[in-house]
Amino acid sequence: MTDVWTVLVILGLAVITVVTRSLFFISSKPWQLPHWAQRGLQYAPNTALATVIVPELVMTHGQLMPGWQDARLFAALAGAAWFLTHRAQRQAVLGTIVMGMAVYLPLHLALGWWKPHWAVLGQGFRMAWPCLLLCQCGCSRGGYAHQEIKRV
Repeated sequence: MTDVWTVLVILGLAVITVVTRSLFFISSKPWQLPHWAQRGLQYAPNTALATVIVPELVMTHGQLMPGWQDARLFAALAGAAWFLTHRAQRQAVLGTIVMGMAVYLPLHLALGWWKPHWAVLGQGFRMAWPCLLLCQCGCSRGGYAHQEIKRV
């Protein structure tokens, strides 16, 4: 019975998806969005990008970063400054990436402006470091999938 129910749910969702997306093509007369809706949709890509990037810049493990010594913040500010001053040029996006990485890498690698995940979790906990090839703790998973919190 579960298999029949699953198939019915999948078919129902497919029908709903096709109908809602094809309503624009089924209509016999052309229609236009109101001006306020068209203007609002111009900001949708920027809003979607901000909702993905901003939490990554200011949060670690769902909490605000405790300090200001995080290379991500300064790299984002340098990239944004580059883009705002060079956006009329053709290579503004590439320059933004290069400038952000040029600031991020020295701060992250040379000055050590990064906190391992276990430092944020508090005393008494440590995070198993992600293993590149083989896991050193004896499990068979390896790779970046091994991110467990272990009690010391």
